[in-house]
Amino acid sequence: MPGMNGLDVLAALPPPSRPLSILLTAHDSFAVRAFALNAVDYLLKPIDDLRFAEAVERARQLLRLRAVDDARAAANAPTKHLQKFSVRIGHRTLFIEADSVAWIGADGDYAVLHAGERTYIVRESLHQLAMQLDPARFVRVHRSSIVRLDQVAEFQPLTNRDALVRLRDGTPVRVSRTYIDSLLSALHAAG
Repeated sequence: MPGMNGLDVLAALPPPSRPLSILLTAHDSFAVRAFALNAVDYLLKPIDDLRFAEAVERARQLLRLRAVDDARAAANAPTKHLQKFSVRIGHRTLFIEADSVAWIGADGDYAVLHAGERTYIVRESLHQLAMQLDPARFVRVHRSSIVRLDQVAEFQPLTNRDALVRLRDGTPVRVSRTYIDSLLSALHAAG
């Protein structure tokens, strides 16, 4: 390689973006530097097929471990949940704080935010909103409604295995049997 060797290239890369590397060389004097740069292996020419296969297998194992670590990091990364709803009214756009919304109902392909005495239509489906909201604060209770957990004042089972929740402002919201268990779990977790 003109101007740089493999070790120089590795050293020039920031540590998080360095690829897994197996160094092949005729010189044993670079081994310490290679391992300082986290090389997977350092093979001297002429190479033995078995030794090369071992180095490649070690690299594969490390690659699998990196994938597991990356998946764990992604799972533990804090996710950004919707904090404000963007509501278009004519030529204006209002921003409604999620904390002011007691519950959300479906209206076809739109969602209706219920915030105090006011309602706002959002041009998103209930399904899309449910995926953006913090599940520790908002829970889907029916195919056509989501409630904010801290607004639930009462839970009442019905004879058809559905239920009814009454919000703090007195609003009744039907809970379908499909969502009862997740609602009760979320309410108990919220304490």
